[in-house]
Amino acid sequence: MSGRCRAGAFVVSLVACSLTATAGAQSSGHLAGVVLTTDDTPQPVRRAMVTLNDKTRSRDFHTISDDRGAFAFSDLPAGSYTLQAARASFVSIPYGASKPGGAGATIVLAADQTMADVNVQLARGAVVTGIVRNEQALPLPGLYVVICSPDGRPLPGWANQSVYTDSHGVFRIFGLAAGSYTVKADNGSPVTISVASDAEVEFALRQLQQSRGAAPPLLAAPALVGAARPTETSQPPARSARNVSVYFPSAFSADQAGVITVGTGEEKRGVDITVRLMPVGGR
Repeated sequence: MSGRCRAGAFVVSLVACSLTATAGAQSSGHLAGVVLTTDDTPQPVRRAMVTLNDKTRSRDFHTISDDRGAFAFSDLPAGSYTLQAARASFVSIPYGASKPGGAGATIVLAADQTMADVNVQLARGAVVTGIVRNEQALPLPGLYVVICSPDGRPLPGWANQSVYTDSHGVFRIFGLAAGSYTVKADNGSPVTISVASDAEVEFALRQLQQSRGAAPPLLAAPALVGAARPTETSQPPARSARNVSVYFPSAFSADQAGVITVGTGEEKRGVDITVRLMPVGGR
């Protein structure tokens, strides 16, 4: 009985050793390269996140490029892979693609194979910056600003960029691929509000002055010349306006927006947006 147990244990041991050896043979590949910029004279990019996607097994391997931009993956199983690097302020380009968002190439790695000089590129990202103000030229902090395609549609997920304006109403969006864009400032959920006209302001002042026993002087406003003035006893009709998204420089729709074009690594300043209220019905 004990002999049979020892024999069984020996067989199990052989099977385990065989599986270990097979796993070792399948996980002995090596892939290495350098992360480089797309400059005319490519420069190494340090501290970039390099991702190797194992398409065969649907899993990822990650590493960080060193000070020379070099990276390496060891003990890789045979299979098909895609490769890409990423770093803030740069635009990722899949290995084998000629531009951001392009179709990359598949790397086929055999068992025990070593592949060196598998270099991957990063393009320097462009920057768009400006100030969001209201119609009184006051800066608006905390507004959501987003980059869109020239026709106003959201960008693909890999390129989607958005920020909030700072305490001075300034926004700065970086890491953009070279191309053309529109910029949109979003006031949040549309809210209908009442907006006082010159006539309404004059009416309120006259009512206040009368309640204090003061003479009701007429206000001289160019916008009121030739217009019927409200009487002391009649309240002017209220006006309404909505707080809506506004495209650069001050448009309510994408087809009226200004289109901004940036090159690789270019910083486009002065993309200022004036937020306006959209009238709703009435006058």
